[in-house]
Amino acid sequence: MEIIPVIDIKGGRAVHAKQGFRERYQPLATPLCPEGDPCVLAETLLSLYPFRTMYIADLDALMGTGSNLELIQSLVSRFPTTVFWIDQGLSHLRSSDPTESAWITVLGSESLVGSDLTILSKRRDRLVLSLDFSTSGLLGPEVLLENDRLWPDRVILMNLNCVGGENGPDWRRLGYFRRKWPNQKFIAAGGVRHEDDLQKLASAGFTATLIATALHRSAIGIPTIRRMMSE
Repeated sequence: MEIIPVIDIKGGRAVHAKQGFRERYQPLATPLCPEGDPCVLAETLLSLYPFRTMYIADLDALMGTGSNLELIQSLVSRFPTTVFWIDQGLSHLRSSDPTESAWITVLGSESLVGSDLTILSKRRDRLVLSLDFSTSGLLGPEVLLENDRLWPDRVILMNLNCVGGENGPDWRRLGYFRRKWPNQKFIAAGGVRHEDDLQKLASAGFTATLIATALHRSAIGIPTIRRMMSE
């Protein structure tokens, strides 16, 4: 199972994401990222382990309050051997072709409306769909749950309320999706705390998981990552 580190960027700083309350996110101050510098964080992570993939969320773009596009472009150029998954919402997609960028584009359901769903038919290997959930259910068009033919090859199951929390992943929803779509490549996101959670996800058939808080807390160390990535 692939472990994908997450870097959330807001106002040019790497921030600690917690339960989807983006307006409250504060710059990171951890051993991995003592001053909230996204470049330092990426460099530190890759010095600890050669992660194949990293996920970056441009929170300003997602909230409609700005953009960290230049910083993201700099990160992608600085680490050319790493595949970056970038979630910026739709503001940049409407002015460019997502399949021609230097990274994999993440399309979050929270940013999509019905008229945007045609984007999903373009170069499915260059797109990742994130099905974003809150306590109220799916954020975005319900047709995404009704018609799995809209899905690209890789689909993230993101529970925003679990992000940065202590209660673990949304096992009920994750289990439902694995049972209903056993052949789909699902990536789990939100609430992964420790090795036991990783083992449970792997046993359930998840191909990858997004992780942030557990890395900063050293709850998931490099020996665990090396073991999980090699199994």
